[in-house]
Amino acid sequence: MATFTGAYDPSEYEHLSVHPDVKTLFQYITRYTPQSIELDHKMKPSIPDYIPAVGDTDAFIKVSRPDGKAEQLGIYVLDEPCAKQSDPTVLD
Repeated sequence: MATFTGAYDPSEYEHLSVHPDVKTLFQYITRYTPQSIELDHKMKPSIPDYIPAVGDTDAFIKVSRPDGKAEQLGIYVLDEPCAKQSDPTVLD
């Protein structure tokens, strides 16, 4: 039986004056052997069937207004890329 650092050592508690029932109770600690149980498992990746994407993903990084006023973009005006994107090869 392998011993580990900090594991229960019955010799450390032999000098205690306790009821004999308690001493017999602590003998069960050394008698116990844990069971090794194999659990069946299956890895099921979660891949959605449909991934909507329009343009680039918004990183939600916004620069504050230099005049210190509250930014209304995304609250009163929709802050999303246009559904009809420009073709980058045509722009180049």
